[in-house]
Amino acid sequence: MKNNRDELLARAVQEDATPEESLTPEQLKRKRDREKKRKERDIKRKEKAASTALDERDWWNGNRATLKTEELTAMQAQHDRVHDLLDLMELAGEETPLEFRISVDEVTADVVAFVKQYGVVHLGYVTRDSDIPPDWSSRQYWRDPELLEKLESENEQTKQYVRCGLLAALPDWRVVNFLTEKAGAGWTWQQAADLVGYHTDRSNLYKYRLLPSPSSAADLVGYHTDRSNLYKYR
Repeated sequence: MKNNRDELLARAVQEDATPEESLTPEQLKRKRDREKKRKERDIKRKEKAASTALDERDWWNGNRATLKTEELTAMQAQHDRVHDLLDLMELAGEETPLEFRISVDEVTADVVAFVKQYGVVHLGYVTRDSDIPPDWSSRQYWRDPELLEKLESENEQTKQYVRCGLLAALPDWRVVNFLTEKAGAGWTWQQAADLVGYHTDRSNLYKYRLLPSPSSAADLVGYHTDRSNLYKYR
């Protein structure tokens, strides 16, 4: 019986790793059935976790408890790096003794490089999905499966934050505020918006788009170009 189970598991792993176009109709059906069941289990798990979470912190802690130790450690380390940079953004340009003064230009360079490498977390009022309410963070979003799914679909950085409360990148609005309020005349609001990925749609509302930046950042947030050379999400 154990050998039988092991063979079935091995077959499932192989089929899951195989491109769909290379599978037989029977294999493809099994693969899609497994994916459907996994999604159903994931939805039930999220609903159960959300229903028992007393508040946002409880929701985050419950999700963190499901992570492997090394995964949580890596996420926490990146979260700490983000907060270190946020602290520098706060202190840059402040009137302090010269030996402790933090250069605005140096921090600006660090911020731009960090955004290009890691993207941003969508924590401001601008989102990719216009159905997400601007005040979502003040709501019990973890108890609203539809809203939670929309937030998690924004990008991986936003998904990590709403699930675990850990920052994988700088919050978009903090970047825009820093560049327009501290970085000097060299940064207009539009230039800051371009860096984080905002653009105006036909209704003159700001949404997300890809900026001309290194492919690593594009890959991280999930953009690609279509045949018309327009940027879209995968």
